[in-house]
Amino acid sequence: MLGYTCAELENIAIGKLTFEADFGHNAVEIDRLWRGEIDSYSLEKRYLRKVGSPIWVRVTATLVLDETGAPNCSVGFLEAITDRKEAELELERTHSNCWTRRDLQGWRK
Repeated sequence: MLGYTCAELENIAIGKLTFEADFGHNAVEIDRLWRGEIDSYSLEKRYLRKVGSPIWVRVTATLVLDETGAPNCSVGFLEAITDRKEAELELERTHSNCWTRRDLQGWRK
């Protein structure tokens, strides 16, 4: 999905893979997860591929506890959603263009 080998990913902090504008919200959710405020979270964000281009991803993460109930690690699942995000953007543009044309022609809602 991102173009990195497993060995490369082992040496890259998750923050380095996250699109800069999306980092803050993700960091807040990770912090809440590790403090025990939430059991899991899901959000949409952009990662950066190895070649530098962004990819939209839906991230779902949960905390794994050890035998004493203390946080051990987190597990995340990623779903590529770039195609869906692009389709949503195109739909918004089309909808906006339709209303603009109607307004220019003097139509009323």
